[in-house]
Amino acid sequence: MNVRKGYQEELHEINEQISRMGKQTTTFVAEAVEALAIFDTGGAETIRHHEREIDALHREIEEKCIAIIATQQPVAVDLRFLIASIKISAEIERIADYANNIAKITHRKLSGLDLAPVSHLGSVIGDMGSLAINMLTDTLRAYESRNHDFVVIAKEQDAEVNSANYKLFNLMIDTGRRNGSLSQAMLEMHTAIRYLERSADRAVNIAEWVFYMGTGFRYVRLR
Repeated sequence: MNVRKGYQEELHEINEQISRMGKQTTTFVAEAVEALAIFDTGGAETIRHHEREIDALHREIEEKCIAIIATQQPVAVDLRFLIASIKISAEIERIADYANNIAKITHRKLSGLDLAPVSHLGSVIGDMGSLAINMLTDTLRAYESRNHDFVVIAKEQDAEVNSANYKLFNLMIDTGRRNGSLSQAMLEMHTAIRYLERSADRAVNIAEWVFYMGTGFRYVRLR
């Protein structure tokens, strides 16, 4: 009886750790996007500590899941939960990597550049960031509530992020075309925005693993 109780507590702890990891990463993305949107090159450096904390949590979750699979031989729902948890924590860790890359670009690449002529891009970056952050928040909420049907909404939200990315990309091209001296700034900002767009793609992957948790099937195989 005590062994079974300990087993269920371990599963609950993994669930809580992934939720905490997701919230930390969402905060990291939000802070990285804000620093980029207002061109806060100094502030971008101060938030990069998040990556180390999230990396450590990811390793702990992965090791714990593997140990449980090896020693407890879970089946059915529990096995799917553990497999999905390994995959989801890896997706969250990659999103944190993207946030760190955005902060790194803002701090290292944009520092020293004259960004006054591109100040109008800040609000557009913020709008795209809000879409991606809301999407990630909703996806993690779907994980917590085991809402495996959310994957359909996640794909719709991803399409909105892609649309915003396309709009911003065209705006950046137009800005660079009007002022050739901004080419370096446009290049660096475009790279940062691509990391934000990839974060939304990773959120879709999380939603697909939530679908797997609830159904036992990969969503992509049912399309």
